[in-house]
Amino acid sequence: MTARLDRLGEWARRGWVLVAVAVLPWLVAPRLIQPDTKTDLTISPVRYLARALTAWNDHAGLGELQNQAYGYLFPMGPVFAIGQWLHVPAWMTQRVWWSLLLVVACAGVMRLTARLGLGTPQAGSVAGLAYALSARILTVLANNSIEAWPMAVAPWLVVAAVGLIDPAATRRQKLHAAAATGLLTTALGGVNAVASGTVLVLPALFLLTHSTGRRRLGWWAGGALLGALWWLIPLLVLGRYGYPFLDFIETSSLTTAVTSAPNTLRGANDWVAFILDAENHPVWQSGWVLAQTVVAILATCAVAAVGIIGIFRLRGHLARWALLSVLIGALAMVVGHDGVVGSPIAGPVRELLDGPLAPLRNVHKADPLLRLPLCLGVAVVWTAWQRCGHRRIALRRFGIGALVLVAATPVWVGRLGDAAAYEAIPASWQQAAAAVDAAADHDGGSTLVLPAARTAQFVWGKTTDEPLSALATSPIVTRAAAPLGHPGATRLLDRIDQLAASGVSQPDLAQTLTRMGITRVLVRHDVATAARALPANRVETTLARSTGFQRTGSYGTGDERIDLWDVTTPAPTSYTGAIRVAGSPESVTDLLGTGLLGADQALLLTGEHPQVVSDTARWRAYNNGVPAQLAFTPTLPGTDTSPTRVGALDLASSNDPADHTTRVFEGFTDITATSDAADPFADGYAGPTYAPWSALDGDPATAWRTADHSGTATLAFRIDPSVTVRQVTILLARGDGLALPQQVTLHVGDWSQSVAVDGHETLTFGVPAVTAGPISITIDSGHGDDSDQAPMGITEISIPGTHFGTALRLPGKVDITRQAVLLTRAAEDPATLKRQVQVTIGGSAPVRAWVTATAATRAGELTCGAAGSITVGNSRIPLSATFTSQQITDGEPVEAKPCGDGSSAEIPTGTVAVEASGGSGALVQQVVLGANPSASAGHYLVTHQGANAGWQAQAQASGRSLTAVTLDGWQQGFVLPAGVEARDVTVTFAPNTAHRIGLAIGALAVLALLVLWGCTRGPRPGRVSCSGEGEESTPEPVGSGSSVPVRSRMPAVALSALVVAVLASGLWGVAAAAVALAVPARYRGQAAAGALVLSGVLLSAFGVVDRYSFGAISGQLVSTVTLALLAARWATGDAPSAATVAPPSTPRPRPPAV
Repeated sequence: MTARLDRLGEWARRGWVLVAVAVLPWLVAPRLIQPDTKTDLTISPVRYLARALTAWNDHAGLGELQNQAYGYLFPMGPVFAIGQWLHVPAWMTQRVWWSLLLVVACAGVMRLTARLGLGTPQAGSVAGLAYALSARILTVLANNSIEAWPMAVAPWLVVAAVGLIDPAATRRQKLHAAAATGLLTTALGGVNAVASGTVLVLPALFLLTHSTGRRRLGWWAGGALLGALWWLIPLLVLGRYGYPFLDFIETSSLTTAVTSAPNTLRGANDWVAFILDAENHPVWQSGWVLAQTVVAILATCAVAAVGIIGIFRLRGHLARWALLSVLIGALAMVVGHDGVVGSPIAGPVRELLDGPLAPLRNVHKADPLLRLPLCLGVAVVWTAWQRCGHRRIALRRFGIGALVLVAATPVWVGRLGDAAAYEAIPASWQQAAAAVDAAADHDGGSTLVLPAARTAQFVWGKTTDEPLSALATSPIVTRAAAPLGHPGATRLLDRIDQLAASGVSQPDLAQTLTRMGITRVLVRHDVATAARALPANRVETTLARSTGFQRTGSYGTGDERIDLWDVTTPAPTSYTGAIRVAGSPESVTDLLGTGLLGADQALLLTGEHPQVVSDTARWRAYNNGVPAQLAFTPTLPGTDTSPTRVGALDLASSNDPADHTTRVFEGFTDITATSDAADPFADGYAGPTYAPWSALDGDPATAWRTADHSGTATLAFRIDPSVTVRQVTILLARGDGLALPQQVTLHVGDWSQSVAVDGHETLTFGVPAVTAGPISITIDSGHGDDSDQAPMGITEISIPGTHFGTALRLPGKVDITRQAVLLTRAAEDPATLKRQVQVTIGGSAPVRAWVTATAATRAGELTCGAAGSITVGNSRIPLSATFTSQQITDGEPVEAKPCGDGSSAEIPTGTVAVEASGGSGALVQQVVLGANPSASAGHYLVTHQGANAGWQAQAQASGRSLTAVTLDGWQQGFVLPAGVEARDVTVTFAPNTAHRIGLAIGALAVLALLVLWGCTRGPRPGRVSCSGEGEESTPEPVGSGSSVPVRSRMPAVALSALVVAVLASGLWGVAAAAVALAVPARYRGQAAAGALVLSGVLLSAFGVVDRYSFGAISGQLVSTVTLALLAARWATGDAPSAATVAPPSTPRPRPPAV
């Protein structure tokens, strides 16, 4: 009876711990919905899960491969679906899910400690709390909880693997363990395959480090494979047909920037936790607290240190497994970290993570590999103090418990949830969704949401995804942060967003939208400032001034107003004839506007035999992490390799500058600047007109401008060394938030001179007669580096006798007798468009231009030359134009009339310069050289879905397969055979079948595993030996040793410590390894823990993130000592020193084999 009461008391104490963990999420902002994982799950979970049954998502409007959406089918999706079925408020269902996650994590560790005999139930409870409240889980709980779910299941996977290391296990027991592994692998879900796959490393290592386990690895692998089939097969379909969006999201330089040794060991290794939004608010509140606050840094380091002490107390199989898991997990994150003291292989590792290993780029997902063993180590220490009979057991245990709780700092400071949580989606959104669906039922087509925003941040709160996508049943087109759709479609959406927010008439915007299948535009006015979206009022103005749009509804008022516009231009379902164009997808608007492309004609973007050569495919670098208006460099010279780097790749673009319009320089070469505000990766990006060469383009309206807060900046370039320089004039930039430097230093060859500015904008340097070559100009604010330092700049540099300028050179060769050339103004262009065209066959060609009126223009006709002029080679054609008052007000472009000698120009062969200069009353927007091309014969079916190899089309009558073709640079189309109409064709996405078959096979596999698990159940197992040789693997008794003398292992110990330390910190690691090896063996556990605690002190006192801070440098070095000591302990095998061990626990009886 007493034993039974003891067991009941034990279960009651465990139950109270689990109840406390379950209650914790309910204390986080009650009644508020957090922006966690998927907005659809809190609004329409059943619809979302139904869509997950197909690989292709046409609900996204332009279509995309669903990114692991099938993973929500279990377990997260059903939780929210049941909650909705039971009419449970969304915020409560969300808390139920969080409670489930935390309880599973905590109970798993409690069960694992009992299975391994690592301590008392109380110790297991403390370890479970340490795991469930670890930095990794709390960082993502309120924002991306599904990423923490595999970590919650991880301990249970190891519990299942324990059954396979018992030498006496029967076939039935092995089958049961394999089935349990399979079911747990099923429960991992497939939302994040890397996170799910990573935690499978834990049980795999558990078996590999055990002699019996190695022989039974096949049992485990078979079970895991069967359990993973339901998410693995759809993942293979996604990998085969998905678009390459990994090239356009975060890069390894970002994901590894925070994975220093101390951050990795304490669990603050998720890069998102260190990021601030545009208003300097943490993107993830909880993660920010854990990453940056002093208390959290010290507490997380201390908890990890306690776990390290516990790991040092282990021996045998558990020691091998725990140490190897910690080292593999830590090195997986640390080797990519490139700090002042960082890994020597960080560069190659980052290249791999940005290349073939891109799915593993978010290295913080390896955290469970070290977090689970470290938390088990906490249980070992808790129990060890009881065994040793210390007087201050209660105080020490209180200390451990307090550290575990204090480490959960975000909970106690009220910042576990997101600051932008919300009570409900505003009624205006629900009304708009109903209107959109009603219109779609009547007119078909999809709805475009403008202005675009990379994050769903609104004045009323933040959602993970666009709310309209979850509220509406009809297709919704949005520009998401991760471009999951066709890259060409994303590129075109970025262009449309900018055109729509221009505030002027866009006559061809409606036609462009209908070619995409978009028949409605929803304009939301409630986007938060932090999202950095373009102004919604300007979008309204553009639509009102442009033809083809009609406002049909308005919902809500003030900042929460939403307006719905219909696109009245008919949407085509097929095209007759095609035009081949060398350019980019966004050229469709200009082609339509200039008449080069008819509304009923197909556009084929091709580099082979184009009928039109355009300048739209610019050689530029692209930062996908910011809105499109802040994302691009100006057009770069072909020698610049920036656009080939991962993280700077342009959408729907090749890596060959020969396929793009490139920048050429006139009078100078090799221009560089230490800082420029035309760099979209710089903090002070101001636009593409502030590039270094803007100081040498001859246009006073442009300037080179610095981008950071450095007190000095240098602009350098080279001119022809045969030129003799006698004078240099520098016009400094002023106004628009700019500051004049206090001093300017000019270097010409070996000569230099510094001049005080004294408020002057123009500086003239008299230079001794020297041949120039390299020239550099340094501007100095005189204040040093200061966060309040305003940018500086140079408007123009001139050298008498030397002409400076830049132009854009179009790709390829042009036969002007057979091809047309389209030139289009972009944001980076100065008032005069300057282009170079390489002509192989010249001749007389018509010249046309489209112009917009300047602000001072009055209605009526602009006389010859007042509308600008076009110069082609030696031919100059002045322009005239006629504007109505409405066209001037709306900013609508009109076609100019050539005047003077005629409307044609004689175009020579060779490199031909084309200049389009504005006049006193107009600015040239587009220029066409050559005649309109004739469309090739043929008929094309339009799908309004992204082009993909998975699409198939068949004629219904004959069953004949149609030839696939990409239209408009992104859209799936098919060539219609003669006599076949669009309505007579069946179009299918073939991989949908493989996707569904994979889900069905996975479901059958899960059913088989359930049956197998149920049929092989036996008595609940107790503790097992973790050694194939029969020895215990729990903390060893004082004085026990290994059969191999420790001295004989010294070379291996030294080599292991050195290799790990060098991998973590390079040559500095040699010193760290030397320090580690100098520590007597009996004190290495305490030394490893002490070093980690010391690194936490250094981080909290002297800086965490800044790679140049003393805290980051010293913390990395000291934590490297911890890693080296762990490596040394692993290399010693089964022989820890007497000082680091404790007596064994009383063995529990094992149940008889069944």
